[in-house]
Amino acid sequence: MSFLRRLREPEPAIGTWITIPSPFIVEVIGSRGFDFVILDMQHGLLASADLPLLLEGASAGGIPALVRVPGLEPATIMRAIDMGAAGVVVPMVNDASEARLAAAACRYPPEGFRSWGPTRVALGHADYQPGSESVQAACIVMIETAAGVSNVNSIANEAGVDGILIGPNDLAITHGMTPDPDSWDDRHATLVREIVGAAAEASIATGVSCGDAQSAESFVRSRFDFVTVSSDAGFVAAAADGALGRLRAVHGRPHDATHAGPDHVT
Repeated sequence: MSFLRRLREPEPAIGTWITIPSPFIVEVIGSRGFDFVILDMQHGLLASADLPLLLEGASAGGIPALVRVPGLEPATIMRAIDMGAAGVVVPMVNDASEARLAAAACRYPPEGFRSWGPTRVALGHADYQPGSESVQAACIVMIETAAGVSNVNSIANEAGVDGILIGPNDLAITHGMTPDPDSWDDRHATLVREIVGAAAEASIATGVSCGDAQSAESFVRSRFDFVTVSSDAGFVAAAADGALGRLRAVHGRPHDATHAGPDHVT
């Protein structure tokens, strides 16, 4: 099922971030039943040269893969989609003109300016022509700055924008809070509600990035359209901590997990 079609289902889509350039990890994630993955070129370790094999891993795992591009770069957006991405996630979108540029890079004329050259994405699609459903790639923009929140209504109503992904940590930082869910106050919840309301009024999808299942649960219950939980690196670290903690405890030795970095939530 395509990502856009999955967003129309009543149950929220559950995904995770891919930060390690390993096609096998993507295939494993797909085999566990996740609804989608996001290949992270902004904060992950992925380069453009990694995308073809990672997208092949997603195909092998039967899971749609979005690509979070490093920034608002039309050439990178078009290239990711031509490689087979189900859509793109564009970070730090601040106003309607930026949202319009992102959407136009995802659409062929007359709706946009995407260049024709579907190198890999057209494989297996005999009807791959401009305007056909198989051509449609999701354009997801991230609202995570003060300017983005101020302009969220015009961003959400920009033609070609399919959804908004909330970056809760950057949303906190750009509003004078720390990137720590335990320290967020009511202001953060108010910002999230404002974004959700704008997306709902524009009839587009709303998603949020979460560090773990516990924090994601409330958003799933709140009927967000899509939710990401942790990342490939986060799952490896959590499993390693769980195993070591249990085995160290046999002899009363505490497990020191202080070397772990922050959760991949943006």
